[in-house]
Amino acid sequence: MVMELKGNELYNLKVPAGKYTYFFDVRKSESGNYIVITQTQRQGKRFVHDRIMVFDDQLDNFVKGLGEVKGFLRGKQIKYS
Repeated sequence: MVMELKGNELYNLKVPAGKYTYFFDVRKSESGNYIVITQTQRQGKRFVHDRIMVFDDQLDNFVKGLGEVKGFLRGKQIKYS
């Protein structure tokens, strides 16, 4: 589900996943584009947010590592490096 863009956002995506919601935001800066991945969980009356930033020049290695971990969790030993 794509949401309305604000300020330095180029693209965003909201992914509901059970008791969590994930937001993938592509943003621009003077030094280049980057992704902010936010995990949101409701705890009582408030929301708790955890974030990670991945810069464009690091994205391929990040995705490779994520794929390797996914393979491990699914019982497939895959080495991308």
